[in-house]
Amino acid sequence: MSDETQEQTPERLRAFRKDRARAPRLGLWASMVAAFAAGALVCAVGFRLASPEPTPAPAANGGLAPDRLRALAVHLERKNLPDHAIAAWTDYLAQAPLDDAERAGVCYSIARIAREHGDCDTALAYLYQAEFLGIDEALRDDVSNEILECLERLGRKVDLRRELRARTNADDTPPPDPDETVLASFDDKAVTLDDYERAVEALSDAERDRLATPEQREAFLRRLVAERLFEEMKRARRLTLHPERLENAP
Repeated sequence: MSDETQEQTPERLRAFRKDRARAPRLGLWASMVAAFAAGALVCAVGFRLASPEPTPAPAANGGLAPDRLRALAVHLERKNLPDHAIAAWTDYLAQAPLDDAERAGVCYSIARIAREHGDCDTALAYLYQAEFLGIDEALRDDVSNEILECLERLGRKVDLRRELRARTNADDTPPPDPDETVLASFDDKAVTLDDYERAVEALSDAERDRLATPEQREAFLRRLVAERLFEEMKRARRLTLHPERLENAP
């Protein structure tokens, strides 16, 4: 071995030992990175499994045939499930080939279910449909009375009075239409009996009690006309208000 080789050997040995001493630390760092990546992958897979894709909702009542829908509606009604029974009857109306009289009977069934469970809005809509389509004569009075009852429960007093006038006219002459009974007019505008009654209905009980005499009712009509004139002037842009100028007024 030459003198030059002997001088280089210790230097190479020191470099080798230095590299060996560094290797375990690099291996530990690589192991930590790999473990972190594996953990992230497991979490992603677990989240995917825990959050499946939403499935589309099934068709209403499973796409049953009309005769099965009718049987289902009756079954749900007997089980005291009014909302589901009404939904089944509604599907039946949409699918079954019914004439007007049959459709009127189904509408009355829906109205009866809704009314018995306190849903007078739904009941009233189907009662009017049954009446329009021509309900069986044996049920005509029942439909009429139930319409009045629903209007009363809903607090629709103006509509209730209108229906009472139409349904209790003794001499069979057409009752006056509140929309056409003019109480006051200006230009081509008018305040009708229907307008007046709806304004009265919007009052509190105490305010309505102050309309007991003809003079009080006339004063309220004049106030209503004044309000309409004021609104009409604003709408036609013939009136401009400057409330900010009242700041320094006495």
